[in-house]
Amino acid sequence: MRRQRRTDEGDDSSVLGTAGWLFADLMLGLAVVFLAMNLVGRDGDGKTSKPVAPTTTTTTTVPKPVALQTTPQRIDFAGASGRDAKSLSDQVLFETANRGKNARVGFALVWGCGASPGVGKSLAERIKVDLVTAPDLRRLFGPVDPRAYWDGQCGSGDAYVELWFYA
Repeated sequence: MRRQRRTDEGDDSSVLGTAGWLFADLMLGLAVVFLAMNLVGRDGDGKTSKPVAPTTTTTTTVPKPVALQTTPQRIDFAGASGRDAKSLSDQVLFETANRGKNARVGFALVWGCGASPGVGKSLAERIKVDLVTAPDLRRLFGPVDPRAYWDGQCGSGDAYVELWFYA
């Protein structure tokens, strides 16, 4: 009868066991280093032994976020193609007077009406320049640059402006 020799399966497990103990020792060493670094410069009661420089605090005011109103104010210019810049700016001032002296436009669209896009857009561009350059409206518009568009659904030669005011 032949005897079979048992193979030792401990070789694989001994490598894993050694790796486990090495990992545990490494973690223990890191914990000791961490605790030592946190205790440097402290007394036995945990208070900092180094003098602390006095701190100064400054107060700054954060401006309120600015938002636009969700609904625009529409101002219709009937027969705009034959009107001068002064009459257009007077109408804008009249129709926005109820908003108060501190009202500011945040966004503006100028719509020119015409049978073709070229006619309507050129009318809107002219009204845009008239409104932005009018001395009476500089406070109202500020740095806003209105956009000019064509609207083929309204009467030819008419125009309107949509103004979104700051809330």
